[in-house]
Amino acid sequence: MKVVDELNRVAQGLSDMPHEVLGMHPVSGGILVRTLQPGVVACEVVDCGTAKVHPMKRNRGFFESRILQDGPFPYRLRVKGRDGRILEIEDPYRFSATVNQEELSSFMDKGDPWIYNKMGPRPLEVEGVQGWSFSVWSPRARAVSLVHFPKFDPAVMHPMRRIGSTGVWEIFLPEIALGSKYKFHVRTVEGEILEKADPMALFSEGPPHNASIVYDLRGFSWKDQDWMERRNRDWGEAPMSVYEVHPGSWRRPGTSYRELAIELGDYVQETGFTHVEFMPLNEHPFVESWGYQVTGYYGPNHRFGNPHDLMHLVDEFHNRGIGVIIDWVPAHFPKDAFGLGCFDGGHLYEYEEEWKREHRDWGTWVFDYGKPQVCSFLMGSAIAWLDRYHVDGLRVDAVASMLYLDYSRGNDWEPNKLGGNENLEAIQFLQQVNAAVRKYFPGTITIAEESTAYPNVTPAQPGESLGFHFKWNLGWMHDVLQFFQAPPSRRCDFHDQLIHCRDYHFAEDFIQVFSHDEVVHEKKPLLLKMAAGDDLATKAADLRTLFVLLWGWPGKKTLFMGGEFGQLREWSATGILQWELLEDDLHQGLWELIHDLNQIYVQDSSLARTDPQPHAFQWLDSRDSEHSTLSFLRWGYADGEVYLFAFNFGPEECCRTFGVPNPGVWTPLLHSSAPRYGGTLGRLPESRIAQDEKAHGQPHSINLDLPAFSAQVWRSFTQEE
Repeated sequence: MKVVDELNRVAQGLSDMPHEVLGMHPVSGGILVRTLQPGVVACEVVDCGTAKVHPMKRNRGFFESRILQDGPFPYRLRVKGRDGRILEIEDPYRFSATVNQEELSSFMDKGDPWIYNKMGPRPLEVEGVQGWSFSVWSPRARAVSLVHFPKFDPAVMHPMRRIGSTGVWEIFLPEIALGSKYKFHVRTVEGEILEKADPMALFSEGPPHNASIVYDLRGFSWKDQDWMERRNRDWGEAPMSVYEVHPGSWRRPGTSYRELAIELGDYVQETGFTHVEFMPLNEHPFVESWGYQVTGYYGPNHRFGNPHDLMHLVDEFHNRGIGVIIDWVPAHFPKDAFGLGCFDGGHLYEYEEEWKREHRDWGTWVFDYGKPQVCSFLMGSAIAWLDRYHVDGLRVDAVASMLYLDYSRGNDWEPNKLGGNENLEAIQFLQQVNAAVRKYFPGTITIAEESTAYPNVTPAQPGESLGFHFKWNLGWMHDVLQFFQAPPSRRCDFHDQLIHCRDYHFAEDFIQVFSHDEVVHEKKPLLLKMAAGDDLATKAADLRTLFVLLWGWPGKKTLFMGGEFGQLREWSATGILQWELLEDDLHQGLWELIHDLNQIYVQDSSLARTDPQPHAFQWLDSRDSEHSTLSFLRWGYADGEVYLFAFNFGPEECCRTFGVPNPGVWTPLLHSSAPRYGGTLGRLPESRIAQDEKAHGQPHSINLDLPAFSAQVWRSFTQEE
């Protein structure tokens, strides 16, 4: 290497090895210190050990000092600016690299879930000096510099060094202040300069600049040890009743993480949900959005506070006994110029092949799961949320779009090496992520939003699976809503949809769900979907039966915010929920029903423990399509604990005999037509003794009146409770 040539490249912003000519280096007869300090009129080397000062001379725009001394020594630079101010500063180019090729081997070769401990912005002490290590993957770049933002003064532009053949660039900055805003200037082989945010930024600002922010995650004092121990011990058998939330439109625009910790925490506790699932909390540039076009995979959305504020929310929820699930989006990413797309001038994070590269439904890029570095980046993101923020679960968005090469592509696709339409790389990636979560964070869960019949998403059946703990039961949701959106006179035509899930329900570990997707884009809110009648009272009665079916059906539960009290407007990310509706008895009654269903499922029964057990569920009568009635039994975990769920989805009151396994007393737990819930039932049913008459293959039976559009829950124990 010719020093003069490399100095010219440094001066022109073209060097990939600035540390080779900047900093301290041995030369004949001593050592040489060289620095590039635009805007400085004078510079000196200060020996940190002896305090001796060595003058520097300007040479080709650089300052240099030849020192007659054997061996290197720690030093600082004393600089004088044009304004006459004199400062002592650390020289970033005197420090050894903070990452090396060996440390990055798993990042390059196989995918590394712990990459965030090796790359990205990290506070470090190097050679006794506190500072920050910055590193970024940009293999095709000709040069990369870290620059302070928004004022790109050459004095605060730091050329980075390339780490061997890894494609990673690194620099250690000793004196960068917390809160500093920065980006990377990536110079492509064509000479273009791309202004990129840090892909692994811990915190970011929003538009228009979208810079990354230096933030120290250390210093937060977690107080959720009891929760974490309980979670890790009991998660598999614990009930999960999940409240899905968009934080920006739940209570009021601009609600902070710390405000949500109290206000949302109080509400969730009062309503009886066990978990909150947040729509994406990652940084995303478009304010008026749902958050699924993510640009910050390692940092929380700045609009609600800083990373410590989010930690406070999770900690507060945990100490209230509330779990936290977040939506995670590894299926695609937006095309914003400051983001991951065309990161080094070529297609780096996204697929190289044009037909695979774009997600046509959303106008976004698709991650290239065939690159181990991309898999490392995404796996690290997943693990970091569980590790750094104590998050209890990840709901993985748009899994179906990842699994199939022909997803939304018409005839423009190519089969895999086996001749099929499966994306084998994405499948392997999902298996890797789920395996890592299970291995390193055994108390946490992953949930797949998978809308097709792809087999073995969860390990519910023998054989190789994707490894998710749960799958959203979107098939059940669509079938059930089809039934409820049919007027009573036509419900007999949709009865098979209502019971279709019996054919597949225990093939996966399911979460029953009514999510945000069902109450947008002119689909109507849940209450107005109900077709039992034109008046709200009848629709509310219909919705109450749907809620009892949701909570009674085997599987965990998820309900999107507003559904619990019968929101009348479609959800909008720019609005807020209609909380004023709770002043009306009808809407308050819906809320009371959700509260009581949660009480039964979470506190009063052991049904959650038998959710995945086929033998703990049995149809009584699933074929009465003419009258739209339905009934089934659920067994709890305790000996002799049995529940009868009876439904009348039709407009006519009727009386039915139901076979039951237990003799003795059967106690009514809930009747959806009760006045407490907004119903008109004049007298609530009382406990009754099972008759010794067989029905539905059971040795005993009870008779029940079924009012129109109503649901009931009864319980029996063979021994004293």
